[in-house]
Amino acid sequence: MLKLSRPYAFVGGSFTAGFHGGKPWVPALRKDMQADNTEIYNLGASGTGVEHLYRLLKSVEKELKITHILILAISDDFRQKILVPTYGRFGNSFLPRGSTEYGMR
Repeated sequence: MLKLSRPYAFVGGSFTAGFHGGKPWVPALRKDMQADNTEIYNLGASGTGVEHLYRLLKSVEKELKITHILILAISDDFRQKILVPTYGRFGNSFLPRGSTEYGMR
């Protein structure tokens, strides 16, 4: 009998991406769920907010056939601005749109 794939996307910030301490958990979950024919995509991105995560999902909607989306967010994620690439005195970096190298305007 053919099992249908169940594709899930985990969307969130650095915790979802697997940064900042501890062992990344999404790859371990993916390994545990292989027998269930479940596909798991890690769409975590450090330093992002809800607006960025929405744009990320829109950018992959045609390539990834996702049927389930799980969003992991903390309160700061709802206030985070889109990060834009900048080049300043201290080198290349990403800063929130509308900010300067030395702080928010």
